[in-house]
Amino acid sequence: MHRTRRSLFSTLAPAALAAVALLASAGCELAFTGLSAQSKDEWTRTYSLSPTGQIELTNANGEITVEPSSDGKVHVRAERTAKASTEEAARQLLAKITIREEASADRIRLETEGPSGGFLTGGHYSVRYWLNVPVGASVKMINTNGRVSVSDISGPVEARTTNGGVTARGLKGRVEASTTNGGVDVDVDQVHADGIRLETTNGGVHLTLPRSAKADVRAEVTNGGIDTGTLEIEKIGQTTRRHLEGRLNGGGPRIELETTNGGIKISGKGA
Repeated sequence: MHRTRRSLFSTLAPAALAAVALLASAGCELAFTGLSAQSKDEWTRTYSLSPTGQIELTNANGEITVEPSSDGKVHVRAERTAKASTEEAARQLLAKITIREEASADRIRLETEGPSGGFLTGGHYSVRYWLNVPVGASVKMINTNGRVSVSDISGPVEARTTNGGVTARGLKGRVEASTTNGGVDVDVDQVHADGIRLETTNGGVHLTLPRSAKADVRAEVTNGGIDTGTLEIEKIGQTTRRHLEGRLNGGGPRIELETTNGGIKISGKGA
């Protein structure tokens, strides 16, 4: 009887979580239905940063996109948007959205700050960021509601959000990417000595790496499967549809992939 109950729970759990997420999404849409007035502006900055310096951004609502700069400097463009029931209320809300900045030669830190209790005051705000940074910089992007995208960076990358996906292309340094509700899709040009860690709770994990890369791989999923495509991974210990530990091309830096509700896919590229 106990086994039957556990089996039934395992079957229903992903569907129940999906239903909760759908209801939450519907609730958010209803909450914003009456916000017919909108006000927006643009915030821009340019900073000097050492080639291997750190750029850190913490945001609450809105997408973040990071790409390399052509002049070795940091260029930031932020679009601030406020929504409310009236135009005057939207303008007042927009005026309360600030971006705190701390800048030195080796580190730049930005943080979105908005009014507390946005829902209680009948408004909603978001800030959409575009950043161009030195290709070798250390990038740390932390978001709450919104996607994080990073492309063609050779320095270490940390990208985290809660509600939204994480995508990355052309990375060469250490990679840490995670979300709670959304997928993680990362394509690396090499596996750095400091390794790769990708994690989500409700969503899939997809890692693309060179076929010739050497790595020690661990993949773990609760409700879903693991697909390694045509990659030849030497299995270590007990391997199941939901658990994989092994060596790629003899082993090397650590790769850790994990999700709860969703699949894991590891793809190879190149010869």
